[in-house]
Amino acid sequence: MKLKTLSCAIFAAFTLTACGGGSDGDSSYQGKDVQLNETEWASYASNDQADAENLFTKIKFTIQNNELYINPEYLANATDVFDISQVASYYVTANSFYEISTLKTQIGYKFGTLISQSNSKWVITPYSPTNAKDLQLTENFELVDLASKPMSEYIDTFSHYSGLNDAGGTFDKLYSDTLKGQTFPKGSYCLRGTSSSTNTSYFESNDFNTIDSPESYFGSGNYNTSKLGNYPLYLSKETDPNYGTTALLNIENEYLIGDYHRQGVTYSLSSDIQNEREILKELQSEPTPDAYQIRFQENYIKSLEKECTLFNSTASQAIDIAQKLK
Repeated sequence: MKLKTLSCAIFAAFTLTACGGGSDGDSSYQGKDVQLNETEWASYASNDQADAENLFTKIKFTIQNNELYINPEYLANATDVFDISQVASYYVTANSFYEISTLKTQIGYKFGTLISQSNSKWVITPYSPTNAKDLQLTENFELVDLASKPMSEYIDTFSHYSGLNDAGGTFDKLYSDTLKGQTFPKGSYCLRGTSSSTNTSYFESNDFNTIDSPESYFGSGNYNTSKLGNYPLYLSKETDPNYGTTALLNIENEYLIGDYHRQGVTYSLSSDIQNEREILKELQSEPTPDAYQIRFQENYIKSLEKECTLFNSTASQAIDIAQKLK
């Protein structure tokens, strides 16, 4: 599975699910007909381990006074220790630096400020230790009514279908079996991420890993040089419009590994689905098609088309009960 979440850019650090939202017959309101005054949303990351206490790790997003906080409500393995520094993203613009606050309050870690919020769009300025405000990340969503729908199809869609058609492993079968017959109660809704954008270009790093030189990372001649503010920036000559450009940022003579995102649209679900369908066509047209790889790719496309990014409190309370393994 590819790594994306609030983002399909912002939430990517906190979930392992795809941003979802294709046209598949769901009751998708796109935020127009139903108005929800939700202050709590939840995302779920599959643990991919058959011997854990929970199917998922749950991250709760709480909105209070236009501030967005995140908090791990439970981990897949109860004995694990949550370290916010291991999942947080760091953003660098031409003028500023942003990172999630490492100070935990009663409702969690401060992620940033919600400039505006609706069922169809969130605009967020990530937290900055220097109170910078030049970066605004926009996430577009569609709202889906989940009432009476099967849970397994909307939380980890890939595992749902892989567990049914043998395109996955032990966990996928466990996932499907555990949630079999479980449906969402009335009042359950989710937000599906459909696109992301930024008002200014930025560099993003997930873990502050460094490397010795651009040549040792990209290979000789496989990168372009630029600048982000006063920082030297090294960009791979290969780029993916949906996932940015692999990059190195030179800060105090250390080459920080990350991705560079240009101003404008940074992720488009419709483009992502189209790209994956092209890959499927290539797999199907090979002289000796690999049935397993084809099923795998079909399941991944389904996950892009259906999987939810965030669940409201009614939906998440039902998930919490159904997903317990021990």
